[in-house]
Amino acid sequence: MHRQRNGRAEILLVTSLNGRDWIFPKGHIEPGETVVEAALREAREEAGVHGSAHGVVEPPLEFPSGAEDVSVRYVLVKCLEQVAINEARQQRWLGVDEARSMLTHDDARRLLGVIACEIEPSEDDGPFRELLLADHGHVSDELRANEEAGEKRANFLVAIVTAVGGIFAFLTERGFTWIELGRVHPMVLVALGLLLLFSHMTYLRVIRRNCETGKNRNQLDRIRQFFVLSEDDERIWALPHDPYGPPRLRRPRILSLGHGGWLQGVMLVESLVLGAMFGLAPANQSWVNRAVVAALAAIAAWIGLVLLARKMYSKAENELKGGQRHSARRGK
Repeated sequence: MHRQRNGRAEILLVTSLNGRDWIFPKGHIEPGETVVEAALREAREEAGVHGSAHGVVEPPLEFPSGAEDVSVRYVLVKCLEQVAINEARQQRWLGVDEARSMLTHDDARRLLGVIACEIEPSEDDGPFRELLLADHGHVSDELRANEEAGEKRANFLVAIVTAVGGIFAFLTERGFTWIELGRVHPMVLVALGLLLLFSHMTYLRVIRRNCETGKNRNQLDRIRQFFVLSEDDERIWALPHDPYGPPRLRRPRILSLGHGGWLQGVMLVESLVLGAMFGLAPANQSWVNRAVVAALAAIAAWIGLVLLARKMYSKAENELKGGQRHSARRGK
């Protein structure tokens, strides 16, 4: 347990049951409790401290005790309030160096050395925090700009498709014949081919945009991990998501039509354009046959695009996981 007093960090020590040793407050986990819940309860019962947990300190302390092995898990708890309790054991709030000298056991002194940087910021910590906050703002701006760029690309594709459809409708109204002697006019296939090329380029760009978004979010998570010390930190509820969760991109599914974002919209356009090309290309076919061929080609194109996107996302996720680095002081 720690607190800040007069500009310095202080550690709470208590005497052992026999009154001879100075130790950290501790106790046993009751059935149904987590490590953090037990630590907060023991803090209240043994020291009258109402606090917030900043996470479990790793690694656990393990040693034999008689015929069984004992594992002790320590939790870093910040004191928010302390009330008087009926407790026979002595208590002392001490500075880090004083507490290290007074602790009876070597393993407790080593543990205090591990967490000292968390509770007693160095002189350089302030500028480093400012640097992290500046980087957080910069990456957040990149994320926002990336999202806006993806939206503009998708909207531009929709605008192009709408414009081409309007031109075809206008020419049809003017009496232009699209099918002569059972063959589709080459200009139609050329236009569809150009649309297919443009839509596929947009599809790849949106995927790259989504991968960059995932990279930005991963960078933001690493910065947040500096302030939220572990996945057990109670302050994690204030964040939009768990920064210790595995990096994950929102992968499209075959049945995700109507439930996705801009990528699904681009995939739908490309699938329909490809289906139209396959439906119109064969000569001397009835409209029924053309419609069946177009539908099957569109479905096949949709499945292929989904699988390709998932493969690209999987590769990007593996790169993000490989790039994740958690500091040893967070137990990772």
